[in-house]
Amino acid sequence: MKRFRNTVLSLFLLVVNQLNAQPFKYPDSKKANIEDNYFGTQVADPYRWMEDDHANLTNLWVNAENKVTEEYLSQIPFRDSLKSKMKELWSFIRYQTPFRSGDNYLYYRQDPNSNQPMLFYMRSIRHVPMSLLDVNKLSSDGTLSFTQTSPSKNGIHVAFQISESGSDWNKIRIKEVKTLKSLPEVLMGVKFSNISWWRDGFFYSKYEVPSNESLLTAKNENHKIYYHKLNTDQSKDSLVFEDKEHPLRSFTATVSDNENYLIISGSESTSGNNILIIDLLNPNKTAIKVVDGFEHDFEFVGFI
Repeated sequence: MKRFRNTVLSLFLLVVNQLNAQPFKYPDSKKANIEDNYFGTQVADPYRWMEDDHANLTNLWVNAENKVTEEYLSQIPFRDSLKSKMKELWSFIRYQTPFRSGDNYLYYRQDPNSNQPMLFYMRSIRHVPMSLLDVNKLSSDGTLSFTQTSPSKNGIHVAFQISESGSDWNKIRIKEVKTLKSLPEVLMGVKFSNISWWRDGFFYSKYEVPSNESLLTAKNENHKIYYHKLNTDQSKDSLVFEDKEHPLRSFTATVSDNENYLIISGSESTSGNNILIIDLLNPNKTAIKVVDGFEHDFEFVGFI
């Protein structure tokens, strides 16, 4: 086995060396004369034009880069056989761990010929599973995917976030579990959010995105927490929390198990967070800060 592995490795390195010996002709990546002044320091940003993914110049550059890559990969002699073998090895049904929704059970199942897993539910462990939602049917190219699934505490509804083409922007859809009926509302502008149920709705986080601006390029500012009541339009959602003094912070909300408190976690980057708590039984619903600063990571465990 070791001898065979070494032979394959040697063959692979030989092919790679032959491919690397051929010259590459990369597309021209022009530099723009762009500079920003940060507190008296000039910082160059010559490739800022690439950030506009809708610009014709950006698309031409991306297509030229893809052409170089494909021409390189197409020369690998065992590429098709490797692809065939990998498809063979992955051709089986995969299951994710089931989770409770009231008295029901939900789980994801990935079929060999599907791009994304399907959501199934069982009324009990003795009932036959039924398909609750097949996200593959929501797009022709299979690029829509689940990013979060959150069943209500009574098991009647399930809300889920759906991402398009791997984007951080999500849409929230809601279904009745036993009837398979989809609720009419679709929540937009959702990003960096939880879905946390409370009474006849849930809390979630979103950005205000102008109707004439693409969701994929909108700036992340003024993250807010809203409460959505089922079977109502998103425009009717109640604003629960915002921080006007810090527009670049993002916030997620979690309801305590006793449903008396809303725990808000705020962040400024990928690490470190503060914690605020809102008493949901208090009509004023004022946020009280219990953890200040962003030097450490905190996670809500429970109330005693």
